[in-house]
Amino acid sequence: MTASLYDPRRTPDLPDVPFDPGRFYFDLARTRPIAYTKKILGINPWRKQRDILRAFVDPAIDKIAWRSGNGVGKTFLLASLICNYLDTHAPGYVVVSGASWTGILKTIWPTLRRVVRGARVPLGGKVLGTEWRRGEMWGAFCVSPDEPENFGGFRTENGALVLVDEASALSYSSMEAILGVCSAAGSKIVLTGNPLRPEGPFFDAFQSSEWETFHTSSIEAAKTKIPGLATEEWCEAMANEYGRESNVYSARVLGQFPGGGADNLISLSWLKHIITPKVARPRGTRIMGVDVARFGDDRTVLIIRDDRCVLGVFCYAKKSTMETVGLIQKHADEFGVRAEDIMVDDTGLGGGVTDRLHELGHEVLPVNFGERALDRERFLNCRAELYWALRGALKPDSEKRLLIPKQWASLAKECTWPRYKIRSDRLIQLEGKDEIKKRKKRSPDEADALALTFYRQTNEFTMEAA
Repeated sequence: MTASLYDPRRTPDLPDVPFDPGRFYFDLARTRPIAYTKKILGINPWRKQRDILRAFVDPAIDKIAWRSGNGVGKTFLLASLICNYLDTHAPGYVVVSGASWTGILKTIWPTLRRVVRGARVPLGGKVLGTEWRRGEMWGAFCVSPDEPENFGGFRTENGALVLVDEASALSYSSMEAILGVCSAAGSKIVLTGNPLRPEGPFFDAFQSSEWETFHTSSIEAAKTKIPGLATEEWCEAMANEYGRESNVYSARVLGQFPGGGADNLISLSWLKHIITPKVARPRGTRIMGVDVARFGDDRTVLIIRDDRCVLGVFCYAKKSTMETVGLIQKHADEFGVRAEDIMVDDTGLGGGVTDRLHELGHEVLPVNFGERALDRERFLNCRAELYWALRGALKPDSEKRLLIPKQWASLAKECTWPRYKIRSDRLIQLEGKDEIKKRKKRSPDEADALALTFYRQTNEFTMEAA
């Protein structure tokens, strides 16, 4: 340690050397957490972070839950708590977990590494890929949330700190294991995240007097104007993208638990902006989507559109594979659709259709709704991503709004049927086709065919959400 670190002109709260640095860090972290965070870690916490820091060092508080919107400074606070706990508990363990292993390694852990590296005094040890060992039975470790057993083995005489980010994904079995780890005096549990579902241990924490709870919206964070936190522009963009009444806006911006189930993907109120009296003159590339009937009363649907309008909708019942192949060729020739601009549902019977078209030399694009999305950090699968692109194209304020002629109003209405939800791992999941059929007594074949036409345009119509 160099004397310059203790220059009173730079850090007036630090005493002159020589002194016992270990004892000093302990006392500062234990009794003056905000000064510790500022002077030792070089982080200037904002008001909500300061409130949680004070609660964290209170010996009477051993369970803290913080629900929030996005962009409130959560990861920097968690990194600060890790450092604070280890400087007041030696030996002592910090266990870090979250909704997914990938999320831990991409958010909390890189932030901890940055905080340790930028601290004004050496904190000891080295932050590796999944652990920070500071000494014998003293350090922080990432733990996968997949198995409750992973939380075992972290007990010490001074207790343990367990941090769980995106805690809406926390299961009751994992919570039981965490409580076992934190049975010793001095232990603490901190749960943070977006309140994505009104059930589970994270939700229960806000209904219990045993937990010290905090709530912060992205709007509050935006008012601070602190670089790196949510901005007012982002909050407004989320309102425009999802709607102020949506569960997504409630959880991601307001930090409120959703009041019900999933949201409708496309609002009925949009129909007046979507439906047009007649077919517009064709413009740009013609694209065909083909949803092949699977069984029973499902229909095989072919939809052709261009850059601004649906040009044709054709529904057929009980067609064989060869008949479907013939119909695709017929309507492609009729509308001037190139083979490479034909997207065919390749699941089930659709696989035979694409195979036969390929045998005939037509290189159509097979699409499997269940395959992985291109944006794997946002969508559960290809189907969710395609429908989100369809949603973007039908939004009233879209610069590339797609119109649906009045004669196919049933297609427009079908597009409003699917519901979606944000899973605890932050992925957008669309309601299953069979679930829609149970509700509506009919499969959304027309909407599926239209969604298929966006297979190569998802980046144009899906908005990046922080």
